[in-house]
Amino acid sequence: MPFPFPSLPADMAYVGILFGLFVVPRALQRFGVPAAVTSLALGAIVGLGFGVLQHDETIHLLSSFGITALFLFAGLEVDTSELRANAGILTQHLVVRLLLLAACTFGLVQILHLDLRMALLLALALLTPSTGFILDSLGLFGLEAAEKRWVKSKAIAAELLALLVMFATLQSTSLEKFLVSFLVLAVLIALLPLVFRAFAAFVVPHAPRSEFAFLLMIALVCAIVTRELGVYYLVGAFIVGMAAQRFRE
Repeated sequence: MPFPFPSLPADMAYVGILFGLFVVPRALQRFGVPAAVTSLALGAIVGLGFGVLQHDETIHLLSSFGITALFLFAGLEVDTSELRANAGILTQHLVVRLLLLAACTFGLVQILHLDLRMALLLALALLTPSTGFILDSLGLFGLEAAEKRWVKSKAIAAELLALLVMFATLQSTSLEKFLVSFLVLAVLIALLPLVFRAFAAFVVPHAPRSEFAFLLMIALVCAIVTRELGVYYLVGAFIVGMAAQRFRE
């Protein structure tokens, strides 16, 4: 696609977009505006308001890195011991979310006459909060330490539930597809600790501070694998984050 502003070099436009996304949201945090909200608003203005760079390959690549990093960090925040400790209350929370999801799905089927699978995916989109955005903005809410832990635990539990429902929904077209996808995810989950162990043993001692780049690349590879399975980038990136957190523990 030709660059929309011929008089302005494309490189400068990319720099401007990156500056806006990385600097402006942090600057507005002083007024209590979460960085994630500002980033979302800027993206909507640029993408929807002016139609700028909508089909640009560079922006598409950067967006892939962005969504991968967002769900990688969300996965890194998963503390399984904390989830187990609060299992009773979190189970009640998830049951309520499932009931809301079922009610919303039923309403979409009745009102919009959607296919059940399509209605369920739309209900997930409407009802599932962004864990990455919540965790990124948690420090601005003025919560006590215990309150932050509860918000974090409930957001992560809701994200895990949403990912499971989304995976089952997208792979429910046939039993064969579901079993193949489940097997691929199981292999990924089994191999990731071995990959992390090899990296920690043979690379980190000779290349310190390379962990983030390695994690991001592994997350991107797994995200591409899950995208090819039909469950989009975020599942693979989230799995890598969870596996890395477990390995770190």
